[in-house]
Amino acid sequence: MKNDSYSYKGDWDQIYSRHYNGLYNLPWMRGGFDPMLNEFLDTLDKSSRIIDVGCGSGRLCLHLMQAGFSQVTGIDVSEEVIKRASRRGRKAKACFKAIDLFDMSDESKFDVVFCKLLLHHILPNDEPLFIEKLHNILVPDTGLLFLTFLKTDIPGVTCTERESYFSKQHNVIMYNPEYVKESLRSAGLKKIIKEGDFTMPGKSKQFDYHIIICK
Repeated sequence: MKNDSYSYKGDWDQIYSRHYNGLYNLPWMRGGFDPMLNEFLDTLDKSSRIIDVGCGSGRLCLHLMQAGFSQVTGIDVSEEVIKRASRRGRKAKACFKAIDLFDMSDESKFDVVFCKLLLHHILPNDEPLFIEKLHNILVPDTGLLFLTFLKTDIPGVTCTERESYFSKQHNVIMYNPEYVKESLRSAGLKKIIKEGDFTMPGKSKQFDYHIIICK
């Protein structure tokens, strides 16, 4: 990473407070959802307890509530973006909380955990614990994790870095899917239900992402 003093909360509060409107030009803040996500939603019970980790502006949470899911929570480390998400979700009575996943109690349990486009902002040294925390908040045995992240396909390489498209303070970590799957297995998420790739267009190139659905 570029900056050893990188702070998840501090940096993201700064990013959202300074560049919030501009961030709507980024892929995860606009446009539709990948087909695999909508296919996955069709398999879920509408009473499922769902959490979106790193919910940002709350787009996914509001999409879920519009689709008929009633127990939806969105969390993000940035208080700034949670304030904005709460305003957007007031009519839908969506629940948004400013909290770091690392600080969540393992007693909180959810049937489905979404973690979309967040893992590649997690430092490599924190990645194993981050995956473990995702596992710990799932209902044992039946809980499902929907994980998407920027990927690298270089054989034998755990991850690669590239400059962030919105912040000069840290790089984006592109993880090797095989390495991530090993982290999932180590954390106890040993059954891969489905996985695949998708791309999102950027201003100058397309970004390659990987999806893993597991339990």
